[in-house]
Amino acid sequence: MNVARKSRASANHIYLEYYLGGKDKPPILKEESWINDDGKVTRYSLAYIDPLVSPKDNGRLLGYDNAHGRHHRHFMGVESSYEFRGYDDLLSRFYEEVAALRRRYGA
Repeated sequence: MNVARKSRASANHIYLEYYLGGKDKPPILKEESWINDDGKVTRYSLAYIDPLVSPKDNGRLLGYDNAHGRHHRHFMGVESSYEFRGYDDLLSRFYEEVAALRRRYGA
């Protein structure tokens, strides 16, 4: 069962955190974005965390962010660049990858 733990902090900042089940150290899904006055996402951080699958990178199996002035992807402790095609496209990609990881690892 997905249970929202936190939600929108302000009109220009969204923070969502979901526990995805499990009793001991459940997988966690985090979505954080900062939006300018024109409605455009200017900063973001997406993470799928499951320390039982991978203890590397504080349990972050998958993540995307644009910290340090560049778009990059984290996967099981390895960071790489990727082609950013817009936040909506990225969000779809992220959730598709999370679904595939959950199928693969049974989370």
